[in-house]
Amino acid sequence: MKGRTTLILAILFVGLLAYVLKFQRGESRKERQIFSFSKERVAKLELTYADDEDTVVLEKQGESWQIRKPLKAKGSTDDIDRLLSDFAALESSTTFTEDEADDLTDDVAGLDKPEFIAQAWDARGKLIAKLAIGKKLSVGSDVYAMVNDEDYVTLGSWKADSLKKKSGDLRDKSVVEIAEDDDVEAVELKYPAHSIRLQRVDDEHWKITKPIQAEGDDWNCDDVLTKIKDLKAEEFVEKDKSKSPADYGLAKPQLTATVTLSKGGKQVVKLGKTAPDEIDRIYAAAEGRDEIFQVKDSILDDLRKEVTDLREKHLLDLMADDVRKIEIVNDGRTFVARRTDEDEWELEKPEKAKCDSTKITDILWDATGLRVDEFVAEKPKSLAPYGLDKPRATVTLTADRESYVILLGKEKDDRLYAKRGDRSNVVLVNDSLLKSLPRKVADIVEEEESEEDEEGDEEE
Repeated sequence: MKGRTTLILAILFVGLLAYVLKFQRGESRKERQIFSFSKERVAKLELTYADDEDTVVLEKQGESWQIRKPLKAKGSTDDIDRLLSDFAALESSTTFTEDEADDLTDDVAGLDKPEFIAQAWDARGKLIAKLAIGKKLSVGSDVYAMVNDEDYVTLGSWKADSLKKKSGDLRDKSVVEIAEDDDVEAVELKYPAHSIRLQRVDDEHWKITKPIQAEGDDWNCDDVLTKIKDLKAEEFVEKDKSKSPADYGLAKPQLTATVTLSKGGKQVVKLGKTAPDEIDRIYAAAEGRDEIFQVKDSILDDLRKEVTDLREKHLLDLMADDVRKIEIVNDGRTFVARRTDEDEWELEKPEKAKCDSTKITDILWDATGLRVDEFVAEKPKSLAPYGLDKPRATVTLTADRESYVILLGKEKDDRLYAKRGDRSNVVLVNDSLLKSLPRKVADIVEEEESEEDEEGDEEE
């Protein structure tokens, strides 16, 4: 009995040793790169599934990709580039020797009827890579595969799955087609009751040209353009000939956004009504594209703007460090100070004296940082109602040869009516600037040391 047990254990040990040796032999061939082509060489890619209706055919046109099957649509360059990277860099878990391959048949490996085939051709129509995916191994999660109709390998199933893309995965989901290097000239937001038009001045600045003429808030104007450019389809709606644009809310859209390009042409997107059973999505359409999209309804909040949302609210476009001279008229007195050094100022009027640089800096920061709380009147017939015909205070800042004038008028709810000297519109601002302005010389010059202070310094 003891001898029989020993024999059984010996047989099991030999079998286990043979398996380990075979596994180790496979380990020595682990993670071998399968293909040697570069993704840049690929001009056509075909992904074939057991169900032919799911087959995807992609063709490269210039620097972009087009989906040719199962529908005609623009491909996502980034997603297809990642797919090609995964394909070109594919590594096998195990390769088979000639003897091992002889013991493996297509039906055993599931390669007589592959569930998936990926093929790539170059621009001349030459097949440069083919991979067929078969069954899973009986042990582990690897799958059988065949390379170029010749070599058996095994792959990690997750690597095989990374290639199994459907047309929806590879379709360009951009609603509008605006490249990064496109020179945008203008953006118009058209609502049912009003429109706003933004005109680009240069790479950094915007102005509002409709419904008023005003400087634009550059950050917020840029953000509007970015939101339009980045709008993505969450889902593509299948064509239904029985439905009209009105069924999607696109005959009278909630919003129409138009981006005008300086090189010519426009990109127009319309936002319609809420999609049924999708409370966070709305219908959308792009002019020139025969498609209906579903997009996130948050785009409506992103683009639902009033003029004041997009208008520049800094009263001055000026940095405190750029100011070389400041003139203040306050409480019937005039103060003129000039910068003599980076942090030093000299009072020139009403008398010569050295300024307290901290007090001057506070005034400059309050003046250049002054923001509009409310736009009151664009072109008032009279400034008298606002106390700006005879301002209670005037601040003139000079930088190089250009001067900027701020007029401060009457109070209203702890705020002040104000305007720039070179503009017609009246606004409301906080009273921080008025509070920092001097009323007498002592408010702006350095304090003189008393004799007691001097004696104390000497004793120390």
